[in-house]
Amino acid sequence: MTLYEIIREDSRPIEIEMGELEKRRGKYVSEILGSEEHIKRLSTEITRFRNQELNNKESLKSTEDKLSEIHEQLNELDEKRRNLLDNLISCEEEREKYTRLVNDSRDELNRIFVRIKKSKEAKELAIVNEKKCIDNKENIENKLNNIYSESLLKFIRYQISSIEQAFASYEDYNKKLKAAEEFNLARHQRTEIADLCEQRDQYKELLKMATVPGVKQMILEALKNIEIKLNDLFPGALAAIEPISKLDVIEEIWWAGDKNNVYIIMPISECAWLEMSEGKRSVSAECAARLIWSLISDNNLKSTDGNFKFNKYCVYIAGNSNDLMSALNGFTCQMPSGKFQFIFNRLPSKIEEVFLSEYQIS
Repeated sequence: MTLYEIIREDSRPIEIEMGELEKRRGKYVSEILGSEEHIKRLSTEITRFRNQELNNKESLKSTEDKLSEIHEQLNELDEKRRNLLDNLISCEEEREKYTRLVNDSRDELNRIFVRIKKSKEAKELAIVNEKKCIDNKENIENKLNNIYSESLLKFIRYQISSIEQAFASYEDYNKKLKAAEEFNLARHQRTEIADLCEQRDQYKELLKMATVPGVKQMILEALKNIEIKLNDLFPGALAAIEPISKLDVIEEIWWAGDKNNVYIIMPISECAWLEMSEGKRSVSAECAARLIWSLISDNNLKSTDGNFKFNKYCVYIAGNSNDLMSALNGFTCQMPSGKFQFIFNRLPSKIEEVFLSEYQIS
């Protein structure tokens, strides 16, 4: 399992939740902008109706002034009463008209004020919801950063386990190698063992060519009988016959860098670091020492180039990151049963940011 696979598996639910959150935030931002535009239009309506109300009030005042004048004329000129009465009726109708218009304007203004209040409430609610989205986004980003950190630690631990297991298998490798040497000697000295080995090889060739199930079964039974006899004559013969393969593994060494330093993360556990520092002999400590020595010797590093530090990870810290990483070409660590080739690879940007933040703070 690679680092990218681990990250992709662990962070997929968080990334989906982040996408949904961004969608909801966009919706609330749109509601805020819509509310502000609505309030702006309603404010324009208020200005228009207030102007109408002012005009209507002026018209009402003018009409009332005319009424007063007509009443005076009625008192002074009775002969003109009929004409003035008509004018009076007309003015009263106008007064009723403008009074109704004034009342309608006031009612409309009240309705507009209610709509403005609702729009303001909607805007405040949208602002609150947007703030919640921002807070939730920060929480999710923190969770995602924790996942990045744990994924890197999980990968390094997996890498440490793989390397130490390969190193610890040295004793089994030697046993198998010794058994193979003893079996080859017995094969040359004892004709019955040599005959059985040749029969076994020929039956294996026949098994490859056989296509009929019944024939295959017969060959398998004969092969099984030969292997039983061979194992009786030389216990452990079947295991010794199998070819011994040398390890040749390529592993990534992750690194991060800032404007001042480069941080190379070594696959060394805290236990191995402490045992090595205290001079204790163990598989882990010897494996850690080989890794450190291979990094230093293969890349011609000097004591002035940097130093090792353990804080959650075993890290080689050096200055002048650009110059250093362009000069390094990885390193090879020779193990008793093979070799590990290590190549340098920079951490993905988000994981590098989290790593640098954690490591520099600590």
